[in-house]
Amino acid sequence: MTNTVEELLKFAQLQSEEPESLDEKVLVDRVFEQLLSSLRAEGDQKGIELAFESKIESPAVPGSEAMLKDLFQHIIENAVAFGEQGGRVLVELKDRGEHYEISVADDGIGISEDQLEKVFERFYQVEKFMTRTHEGFGIGRTLRDHIAELHGGYIRLESEPGRGTTCFVGLPKDMGGKGATAKPKD
Repeated sequence: MTNTVEELLKFAQLQSEEPESLDEKVLVDRVFEQLLSSLRAEGDQKGIELAFESKIESPAVPGSEAMLKDLFQHIIENAVAFGEQGGRVLVELKDRGEHYEISVADDGIGISEDQLEKVFERFYQVEKFMTRTHEGFGIGRTLRDHIAELHGGYIRLESEPGRGTTCFVGLPKDMGGKGATAKPKD
């Protein structure tokens, strides 16, 4: 319940205020090392291996480290929550030219194609209310989408029922003042 209240407060704050400073130099690999270390116990409870792969030395993006940590923590927590018992959650960082693309892949239950478009709608949840096994009101994904947009980035999902879900987040390497955006690769 506490997490749900925190989500509602963050959502309201982002909707009503100017965001905190978005001009910090955020070392992306360090963010993931910290997050995976702090979430390891959750993964261990389900026997899920948490892994990070990157061949990029000291990748940095402009933005708010606190907001980006929140964004990726939510994505990784969902991957663990919906991941296959004894499976793996893989976080990968790739250089896409003017932006970095981070993928978080699980081998869990997946999401059907007709549900994928709705995932980022406010208050939408793939699980039906009466059969839900995970808490929340479905605003976490909307909140994370908003955080990515504030950073000039994007979020997209690929999924197949029974095969898992991969969440892709693109973040520009340089905001170039204002207006720089990351474009998803088709």
